Formats: sequence, C-alpha cells, structure tokens
Amino acid sequence: MSSNYQFTIYFEALSLTHNLTMTCLIISRLLLYRRRIRKVLGRHHGREYLSIAAMLAESQGILVIAQTLIIGFGSIRSSTNDSAEIVLDDAEVFSSSPSLLRAPSVIYPILAQLQVLAPVILIYRVMQGKVCDAQTFADVTKTIRFANE
Repeated sequence: MSSNYQFTIYFEALSLTHNLTMTCLIISRLLLYRRRIRKVLGRHHGREYLSIAAMLAESQGILVIAQTLIIGFGSIRSSTNDSAEIVLDDAEVFSSSPSLLRAPSVIYPILAQLQVLAPVILIYRVMQGKVCDAQTFADVTKTIRFANE
C-alpha cells in the first residue's frame, strides 16, 4: 500500500472526527441555549434553536456519509494489501468486486462538491424561511415577558 494512500485514510478519519466533534459541540450549545430560554421566557420560545440544530445536522450528514464511505473502502483496500494507485477507470468501477477497491477514486471528486453543498444547504434553508420567518422576527421585536410574570 502506498504511503500517500495511507495518509489519505488517516486524514479523512481526522477530518471526519473533527467535523463530527465541532457539529456536536455547536448543536449541544444551541440546545443548551434553547433550554435556558424556555426556562426563563416560557415553553413557546426557543423553537428556532431546535430548527437551526436540525439544519446543521442534516447539512453535515452528507459529508459524514461520504467520508465514512472513503474510510470504509480505504480500510478494505488496505486490508487486501493492494498497492495499485488510485485510478478512475469508468469501465472497471462498477463491473466487478475488485473495482470496489477503487471506490474512493469515485467518491473523491464528489466529496469536493459535497463540501461546497453543505453551506449552500444552510443558506438555502434560511432563504426559504424554514429557520426564521416573519413571525419569528415579530416575536423577537415584541416586549419580552418572563415566565414568572
């Protein structure tokens, strides 16, 4: 197995771990703020935080699946001790089972586009009004009444 390919597997594993950790930390922070706001302002507040957390999870889910496929197929390739270079060969990629060892070469070009797609999904959801709509802005600009009142 070439050292470049082994480095790629390690890099993808590190990148996957980093993406999952950061996404989980951001989502947990949002849910913590949601809980605090609901405790202080009442149960009808804080729904935006939950929708933002769901939106972050679904946009990162695409990358997690692609990186997991790369790591999985890379592990299969390293266990078979195949030292061939990664070559994108359209005729062989889907024809037989040894071609599964070349699956990362198919996923890599797609991975770059998926990395761009994740923030585009976030922007698209905000522009659609799925996270914050006119009612949300109206609720924010109203006078705040605490749950104790």
